[in-house]
Amino acid sequence: MDAVSRAAHVSRTTVYRRWPSKTALLVEVVEPLLDHYDELVFEGDLHTDAFTLMGAIRNNIARPEGRAMFEAAASRSATLDETVRRFETRTIDALRRVVSSALEHGQLLADDAADANLAVLLAFHGVVSWEQTHESIPSDDDLRQILRLVLAGFSKTT
Repeated sequence: MDAVSRAAHVSRTTVYRRWPSKTALLVEVVEPLLDHYDELVFEGDLHTDAFTLMGAIRNNIARPEGRAMFEAAASRSATLDETVRRFETRTIDALRRVVSSALEHGQLLADDAADANLAVLLAFHGVVSWEQTHESIPSDDDLRQILRLVLAGFSKTT
């Protein structure tokens, strides 16, 4: 909250008047990023739709609001844990919608529906963890590689 008040050139009291807690501030700045996932238009193709969504996740991570969420997740603050978990769930649920659509449209091997949840988690963590080991956010080529590897073996077209 100190950093927010300094950046806004206002007192901490002013910040707390608008947002009574770190959680309230985090929710207000991150929710629009998550809402963006609901607004994406998908084409019905697993690879195209998953790439589009992974790009949106990557782009959100690069924004100051996304950075704030990452700092909150890294802080392991008990007061923020539930909020961070809810943000992760909304992102993962968007990936699950893409995979569910692919299952419905026969783009995944029929007997691999149980693996879809693991693929979603691997794709999510591939994007959000990339920077920790590569010191940059993933490029489009990196996203394609993550997607190719995650879908290898259970997508009808890899």
